[in-house]
Amino acid sequence: MVAWKIYSLSNDTAWTPSFYISTECPDEWYGFDCKQQCSGHCRNNDPCNKVTGQCDGGCAHGWYGQHCEHRCVGHCINNASCNQANGTCDGGCAAGWIGLLCEKGNIP
Repeated sequence: MVAWKIYSLSNDTAWTPSFYISTECPDEWYGFDCKQQCSGHCRNNDPCNKVTGQCDGGCAHGWYGQHCEHRCVGHCINNASCNQANGTCDGGCAAGWIGLLCEKGNIP
């Protein structure tokens, strides 16, 4: 990680370090001062966006949410992954499953 010291004039006589600016967080960390950890569920094990924490290439199969932090709970038809924005099964539920997220067994 590259960082620069920013100096400010204090008491009109001396330059003193006031704060650091970081240019890039290490992989799997993001945000101001790189203090937030990525979910680790980005597609193809890509690192998350080092500023926003989002998975720019999408979520890995079985995960959804703004930061791919939620596990799909439903049983989507043809073992499809859930919708990456809201967790629903866009193509419908697999046989024997119902509910908004295809999370409820439908016992006949």
